[in-house]
Amino acid sequence: AGRLLFAHNGMVGDFARVRRKLIAGLTEYAFDVAVEHSCIDSSVAFAIFLTELGVRSEEDALREWTADDMCGALQRTVERIVDAVAGQDESLLNFVICDGQRIVACRYATAPALNEGAEEDIQPLGA
Repeated sequence: AGRLLFAHNGMVGDFARVRRKLIAGLTEYAFDVAVEHSCIDSSVAFAIFLTELGVRSEEDALREWTADDMCGALQRTVERIVDAVAGQDESLLNFVICDGQRIVACRYATAPALNEGAEEDIQPLGA
């Protein structure tokens, strides 16, 4: 969408059960983006990100955002997915978003991982 490149490696836990709940809060533009890309968990996650970033049209998708804007939208995206899954299944959400100038990324996992770190909020680097 516009200037944004989105990558997701992982899975939204019990996606078949939570898909309708996740798409219910999307903007019309974000919903169309999800549907155009098969409405799989990755495209729905990107659509949530677009909604949280305030993208309502292709023109909006061409805007510039700060790293803080993108990090905030990404954090809210993860929170919406985690709230929808509600601990009923494991999720692995590795997201990377780039607008051509800035890149933001996060890793969220409910299952134990080989590398464990302290729980931290998403923070911009080199903003």
